[in-house]
Amino acid sequence: MISGLFVLLVLGGIGFGLWSGAGRMIDPAERASLDAPRVLRSVAIAIGMYLAMLAITVGFIDLFQALAGGDRLAGSNSDLARALALLIVGAPTFGLLARIIDRQQVARRAEGDGRAAIGWSAHFVAATTTTLIGVLVSCAQIIDDVGNGRSAEANEVAQLAGWLVVWLAYWFALRPRLGVRGHLHLLVGSVIGLGWLVAGIVGLGIDLGDQAYAAVFADPIVTSSNLAQWLLIGLVGAAVWFWHWRILDRPVGDGAEPRPRYSGTWYMMVVGAGVVPALIALLSAVGGALTGTLIWFLGSPGEEAVEWFDEAPAVAVVGLVALAVWAAHRWLLVREGDPARNDAFRFHDYVVAGVALIAVVSGIALAVSLVLDALTADSLIASSFDLDNRMIGTLVLLAIGCALWWRTWSRIERSRTSDAVAECGSIWRKLYLIVAAGLGGLILAGCLIWILFVVLRDLFDGQLGRSTIEVLAGPIGWAIAVLAGVWFHIGVWRADRVVLDAVAAPPAASTPPPPSAPSGASSAPAPPAPSPPAPPAPMVAAAPDAAVAGPLLRWATPSDHGELFTLQRAAFVDEAVAYDTPHVPPLTESFADFQKRSGDVSTLVMVDGARILGAVSVRMHDDRAWLERLMVAPDRRNEKLGHALVTATIRHAEAVNSPGVRAVVGDRNPLLISFYESCGFEIIGRTAATDSAPELLVMEHARGR
Repeated sequence: MISGLFVLLVLGGIGFGLWSGAGRMIDPAERASLDAPRVLRSVAIAIGMYLAMLAITVGFIDLFQALAGGDRLAGSNSDLARALALLIVGAPTFGLLARIIDRQQVARRAEGDGRAAIGWSAHFVAATTTTLIGVLVSCAQIIDDVGNGRSAEANEVAQLAGWLVVWLAYWFALRPRLGVRGHLHLLVGSVIGLGWLVAGIVGLGIDLGDQAYAAVFADPIVTSSNLAQWLLIGLVGAAVWFWHWRILDRPVGDGAEPRPRYSGTWYMMVVGAGVVPALIALLSAVGGALTGTLIWFLGSPGEEAVEWFDEAPAVAVVGLVALAVWAAHRWLLVREGDPARNDAFRFHDYVVAGVALIAVVSGIALAVSLVLDALTADSLIASSFDLDNRMIGTLVLLAIGCALWWRTWSRIERSRTSDAVAECGSIWRKLYLIVAAGLGGLILAGCLIWILFVVLRDLFDGQLGRSTIEVLAGPIGWAIAVLAGVWFHIGVWRADRVVLDAVAAPPAASTPPPPSAPSGASSAPAPPAPSPPAPPAPMVAAAPDAAVAGPLLRWATPSDHGELFTLQRAAFVDEAVAYDTPHVPPLTESFADFQKRSGDVSTLVMVDGARILGAVSVRMHDDRAWLERLMVAPDRRNEKLGHALVTATIRHAEAVNSPGVRAVVGDRNPLLISFYESCGFEIIGRTAATDSAPELLVMEHARGR
């Protein structure tokens, strides 16, 4: 079960990386330009190159075997003949296809797109993964020979050399020339290397632990012959992991992998392949150790101490290694301070909550079935030992599952309180609720069908009684536990819908027609130095950053103009201080001008009862959303109200198909810049200084970030 869970976690991590990186690999313009012939040609080239790569690799292996005197087939020259045949066909084919890709890349660069082709990048990932696995498998064969006192066979050395030569050619020749889009190859290499490293450490630790355990409790002393093998496996895994991770963890990266750190792939490695699996392995080891210990002291082990605790070294090693892996990857997430909550942290929390939920539901189901078994047992004394052991295991499972779920869900709810729109709208929260309620509903339906079937069968046969309850103890327990879980998560889903529906779209009465461009607007060239429409004033008055409970979001109506005008006067005093002038438009604007401007924008307000705590306006220009006049009441700052307002406007912009959201921010307040960066904005240029406004920064939140 644990191994299957690990597989699901790894697949979930890969899915998270693909989902988060897809938007960056193919932009909307590129997606719109894709056509079937172009896609088919790219696929054909990638497949052809992959087959040619395999032919070249096998050719190299046969050539090395022939040079080493190998004779695996009948005929002394079979290796040499096949090697030459494969190389003569495979090498020109690969060179021709690589030349086609190179010409396509030159054409792309001439058009101003320096990114690698998607088809080539997919081929590079497949080819380097295949060759890397080939290298490791060959290493495993050689390590097994060395560990068992045999000399490595010539064909194994030839296989290692063949796979390694091709991998080196891809990495040091093709990668620098053609580039690679994304970091998926770094992720694959890091995961494979980490897996080998952990396997080597765990195997080495278990062998050493078994020897120490046998030396203390058993006679004769058991010795192990696998220490050298596990050590070599760990060293090889460490080399593979370090080679890929050193690039994936670079804060800037090189020409082939720009900005790898904190990319979607980086988060998938740290969270999906590091933190979550290690945490589950740690909890499993702790749970197993605690269950075994409690059964020994309180239950009925039925074995001698030496036999009962025989698995203790393995459990201890797995727990310690899992703790080290979890701590290292968790440190990577927070080494530069606690970052803003993003999809990677949400993925982590909801996966952990899902695992904990499985433990809780399983524990409740087992507890209910144990109670029913005890009530219907023919001889309670005869079955008490078994019930005791099962009850101890059930209570340990419940304790660990409840503690983990409560801790994780409390953190999730705190995030929902501080930023309800972002948390409720998260894809990972939706998937968690859908799976929890949907899968739980299927299990519940199956349990009810089985319960009704058994009851009706025994009723018709005249055998309804204690035996019926004995048969239904398990299904009844699962039905009760799953029903509780489904009921809870349906309630959470309904509460989320209330939050999302409140900000899904502004009411018809307060939705203005598409406004004209702001005064002073000019056509904006492409980033990184755009010239956006000049706003009437510096935009932001506050950068809140903590948690708050209670406020709700809604769209402003004309009846709110008076309170919004007062809030604007109070909120923008700090802006006047920052620019050392009282002539800040939000402070000098008349109420009539304020009403006129409010008619040209949509304003989202945050209210607590009858009081407006904050507001932000959204102006559409050239189908792009621009934020204006983000303001928060001075006495309610540092409560993440501004973050909730910005997040809600971003979601509204995505709903109306805006390519992104931009804001103009003064550069004299680094807290404001940091605030926008925490919301996912990046600096893309500056406005031109005018008589009424200084030079300001232009920041953008791209769609899908």
